[in-house]
Amino acid sequence: MKKATFIILAIASVLLAVFCCSVAEAAFPYTVINIDTLDRGQQFTTDRQYFGSTPFFKFVVTEDDEPFDLTGWTFALSYGYDREASALVSFSGTNYVTVTNNEILINGSTNFFFEPYEGYYVGLQGTYSEGGYSSTFAEGTMDVYYTPSGDPNVPTLENGITFDIVSIETFAAFTNAQNTVDTNQNALISDLTTTQAVHSAEITALNSAIDLKQDAATAATDTELIATNDLLQTAIDLKLDAVSGVAATFEAGVEFTGSVGGTNRTAFLTWDFTNNVFSVEVTDD
Repeated sequence: MKKATFIILAIASVLLAVFCCSVAEAAFPYTVINIDTLDRGQQFTTDRQYFGSTPFFKFVVTEDDEPFDLTGWTFALSYGYDREASALVSFSGTNYVTVTNNEILINGSTNFFFEPYEGYYVGLQGTYSEGGYSSTFAEGTMDVYYTPSGDPNVPTLENGITFDIVSIETFAAFTNAQNTVDTNQNALISDLTTTQAVHSAEITALNSAIDLKQDAATAATDTELIATNDLLQTAIDLKLDAVSGVAATFEAGVEFTGSVGGTNRTAFLTWDFTNNVFSVEVTDD
């Protein structure tokens, strides 16, 4: 009884494991590619991949139509513009590649086909754990087509609210009109920016002209003041010279002569600068 129960549980476990594996594989929309190791000239073609989609590939490897044991092999899947590409996008390591029996599952994780392109080169490269042997298991081409549903730059409206109100054509017309408004607005902003730059240049030129005029006026005023001061100083100097001359004359003394009652009389007049008074000395001949 216990043996029968164990057998039943073992069978159930195997069936559960097979079911889980099947669910795991079915969880992703793999592109299945069959390759045979004896057909070295085989070139596979996957002609319908979509821009924005995550790369999912399942390679089923056989040898003369019999499952090929992939134990000890690790794989990397690479793709690029062509066979002469200087750079390739590569998926390798356990995060992206899972090997089970004779199947190789490539899960691109959060990566996606980054550009629509017809005729991508695709290569499956294997490395054996003992000795590090390498082998290109398969090569082929891949066409990636643009789809707006996978384009992250195409805006989407949640729950189709807009499509309940207007048609797609109306929405497209509105979008085009909005783009036109945005274009005109950008052009207006550009024109205003240009006009502002021109006016700023004119204002700067006017300020420079005003500064030059003010400098010229200041220079002219300074010149006039200097000339006026020179004239005043000259006049003052002349007056001082005249006063000095008179003062010198009186300081030296002035002699007056005359006759008074038949007597000749001489008067000598001098200015006393110390006491600011005249002194007179009179003599009779």
